[in-house]
Amino acid sequence: MNDSTPSSLERRSVFVVLFVYAVVAPLVPAAAANPWTAHLLFAAAFLGFTALGLVTRRGQSRVALAFPEITTVIALVALAFSTWRVTSLQSADVLQVQWTAATGLGHGLVFLAARRVFGHAGGLRAAPVFIVALAASLTLLVATEARDAVAAESLVAWRPVGPFANPNVLGAWAGALALLAARVIRGLVPRLLVTLAMVAVLLATRSRGALVITLFMASYAAPPGVARRRIVLALSALAFSLLVIPNPLRDRWVQAAAFDSFSRLDYWRFALSFIPEHPFGIGAGEYVDAVAAVAFDPARTWLVHQRHEVGLTHNALLTVWVEWGWLAGVAVVALIPWTVRQLAARDPRVPSGQDPLRRGATAAAGVVFLESLIDGVEQSALAFTLFLVVLALALARSSRREVVWQTLPTRVVGALGLLAVVALLAVGGQRERVFRALNEARRTTEARAAGLATLGDVDAAFETAATSHDRAVRAHLERGRLWADHARALPAGERAERLVALTRARLSLAAAAERDPRASAPGTATAEAWRLEVWAAGAGLSDPTRAETAVETALNDHLARDPHDVEALAARSFVPFLSHSVHGTEIAHPDVHAGRALALEPNYVTLLVEYAERAERANEPSVALYRYVRAAEAVVNARRLRASPSPASRAFYEGQLAATDLSDLLARAQALRRILYF
Repeated sequence: MNDSTPSSLERRSVFVVLFVYAVVAPLVPAAAANPWTAHLLFAAAFLGFTALGLVTRRGQSRVALAFPEITTVIALVALAFSTWRVTSLQSADVLQVQWTAATGLGHGLVFLAARRVFGHAGGLRAAPVFIVALAASLTLLVATEARDAVAAESLVAWRPVGPFANPNVLGAWAGALALLAARVIRGLVPRLLVTLAMVAVLLATRSRGALVITLFMASYAAPPGVARRRIVLALSALAFSLLVIPNPLRDRWVQAAAFDSFSRLDYWRFALSFIPEHPFGIGAGEYVDAVAAVAFDPARTWLVHQRHEVGLTHNALLTVWVEWGWLAGVAVVALIPWTVRQLAARDPRVPSGQDPLRRGATAAAGVVFLESLIDGVEQSALAFTLFLVVLALALARSSRREVVWQTLPTRVVGALGLLAVVALLAVGGQRERVFRALNEARRTTEARAAGLATLGDVDAAFETAATSHDRAVRAHLERGRLWADHARALPAGERAERLVALTRARLSLAAAAERDPRASAPGTATAEAWRLEVWAAGAGLSDPTRAETAVETALNDHLARDPHDVEALAARSFVPFLSHSVHGTEIAHPDVHAGRALALEPNYVTLLVEYAERAERANEPSVALYRYVRAAEAVVNARRLRASPSPASRAFYEGQLAATDLSDLLARAQALRRILYF
């Protein structure tokens, strides 16, 4: 809310920037432009034109701050403090925290800038053009993905993603645009074309939540009176038909996966567990690594393999509470009832009390907001930016007067905006520089695979990427993988070369682990390090006593970050064998680590077989028999569990089955029975 009306040049400049970002940018391949850097540049340009309009404004006008401005600023201050705290403690991937925090800052500032620019004369005229252009962009993207799916003969399992990184988010925005088009676009034919195109995109995503939310908000967006009742009846009939008539959406809806994967309730329970212990937040973007340590259900232990697939809170409000802290969470939650009250007000200036643009924008923002409570809308910078812009537009057209809490000089606000622009451009430039160096190293790796580059070329490229910033975690990690893979690929006779490669891999992985203390997912530094040390011990590249120490240290470091990693627990239980086997001592019984692994994953076939064989060699046939029988039962269970929709679960159980022969286990058990009972 402002007592200084934006100039037409300011409004037009901001609208052009929004048009380019929302309509043109999604059509650019991801390989050609980093979407997160693009968002920071958009936010800087969007805010920059607004700030310039304020700085160059003549007179002594002031900018009025209403409740949305106050709460947004409070949330951004909390984000800044959380970011400073986490990065100063060096307790996370500093670059990732800074980049994610900059994205959050960009979102908040775009919302504030949009609050000033939109809602004045010209908004209604520009809205239909923007809606049609954005709908055409999404339709073209989905059609292109469908064409590629048909060419790959994978249309049955195909779900479009588009620029929103998630079919559910794309479906929500398709539904939002359908409602917005139905109220704003004039002319029956263009209105029907755009609305039907967006409904087709929504159905193609097969997003259950997006469909239900869109149908729910359609009753609000519909014109008042008899027409609204007819629309509600028609939408109810459509929903019933979709649930009764066989179609891909119904197949997804009735798919029973409650015991095969974590549910939304699980996701929210994991997120809520962080809030009491972290009043200042865990840091922007850090939840994806931190959640693995708590993503566990004792009633469904087989889901332990999916702990790294949780990733998001699947609720934007919980994301703010967990990562930004309590103050930001309270500020954002307080804004919700205020917004609902503003948007529910009737406009006495309109005979029907229904401003089409406000009704359509409110319905569209409502669809995306409700979707953000059950899915990761915030993972797409484009989707969340459009939501904030449409919300600002709806609020600007509200008939309820906003109470002014404070006013500030126009030029002061503009100067602060320009400082924020500089900060966004600095972070965007830093991020692009690091990613360009890393992508160049990856291209050099591909060139080496094609015989167009040498190992030295690849290492030099990764060294350049690692020195592009002191906290470049990914460059050190991928450089460590490069040398680890090279060491494994060398022939056993080239011991000196193997030791050199092993040393370089260790140094790079240690540098990555130091720069990202929380990361625990498969493929991160500590996970790569313990597997490398286990391989080095088996390859005889150090004496058994040193190998035991190195493996134990690497595994302890990893398990401190990821205590539910059953494969690491199993490997940790075998560490004593590295030295005991030299002295001829057989350890036949699982230690605390193996016991923990079997408690987490009772169907760990290879671990059961390993200890069965050790018990057999230690002349304990009754113990060996029991473990062979348990292993056989685990094989049967694994055959059922490998049908899980989770890639991680499928990979684990398929690996267990590939390494085990059920008939061999049964034969061994039968042989032991003969010894014991006949």
